[in-house]
Amino acid sequence: MELLDRSDLDMCLTVARLMTERGHLGQAERIYKTVLHQAEIIDGEGPLTGLVLLDLHALYEKQGRDDEAAPAWERIRRILVRGVQLWYDIEP
Repeated sequence: MELLDRSDLDMCLTVARLMTERGHLGQAERIYKTVLHQAEIIDGEGPLTGLVLLDLHALYEKQGRDDEAAPAWERIRRILVRGVQLWYDIEP
């Protein structure tokens, strides 16, 4: 699979959100997991990966899949904490 750019990832997230709203949860999950993999390649454990994880976490919660939601939330928390630490490190 060819690596997507950030605008492609945004479009895929929009499609996954629409799929979720329309009740096509399995298809939405497949899209989220593909986008997550691509975001990790582009951004590592950065903000883009965190945004995808937020949506995936919400999908898991909506389905009552707490065992899968918890690790996603922990990754989101680590990304946020690291981002804040980096932000404070570059503040004058």
